[in-house]
Amino acid sequence: MSAPVKSPSLPRIRNPLLRQEFPWLVSEVVLLLILFNANPPELWFWLVVLVVVLLYRVERWWSSRPNVSRVNPLGRLASIKLAGEGN
Repeated sequence: MSAPVKSPSLPRIRNPLLRQEFPWLVSEVVLLLILFNANPPELWFWLVVLVVVLLYRVERWWSSRPNVSRVNPLGRLASIKLAGEGN
């Protein structure tokens, strides 16, 4: 009897952010490959698709940032100082 053949598997990505972004990176690389091989009529279509995907990614990144306008520039330091002034 022979041992069962294991299929090769890809290494597991340990970084959760990279694991989350990996499908997008693959799709952008695929779009770039399509764009490099595109004929002139479809070149503009794939270029627009790539730009739309990239703009969507930038918008999602921008909206996921913490809102800095509501945070005091001194942050925690100002709240500690104010709490200490009551003594």
